[in-house]
Amino acid sequence: NLRLEGPFDFSELLLEEHLQPLAELDDADSFYGRGPAFAGDDITYRLAGRLVADMLDKAEQPNGYVASLRFTHAQVLMPLAAFLGIAGASEPLPQSVLYSYKNSPWRSAKVSPMAANVQWEVYRNADNLTLIRMLHHERETAFGGTCQPYTGSRFFYTSSELRRCLLP
Repeated sequence: NLRLEGPFDFSELLLEEHLQPLAELDDADSFYGRGPAFAGDDITYRLAGRLVADMLDKAEQPNGYVASLRFTHAQVLMPLAAFLGIAGASEPLPQSVLYSYKNSPWRSAKVSPMAANVQWEVYRNADNLTLIRMLHHERETAFGGTCQPYTGSRFFYTSSELRRCLLP
């Protein structure tokens, strides 16, 4: 932690009025490089589908594990969030529209802040019905796209529904 190292003052290096444009430029880089990018083109997050398929495989197997944990950085979490359709992380723009804070909800600091996480809680009953609830930064989060929640719920999905809507 830099604060523990000493009293550093970087205000001489960057003017206050430059901070927001630089943050927006950095967010544009993440949006096009690891996020939803262009409408109709999933090249920036398509490979996250393999991770999702493996996560669903693990969720559907009654293996006695209490948890299956994976650790990563923003470079994987951002495409995963886009693939899962998480609100604010998955809205692409038409090729004719250039990313800006005015036309996109994407903010890297919200999609994948320090200590970011995507958590799936898996519930299975005696009849082997598997329900999955997703949390993004410890908050219940809906799966995007055409994913339909389990009857009578807002955030629980059957594993078969997630396969249908995420891995067609």
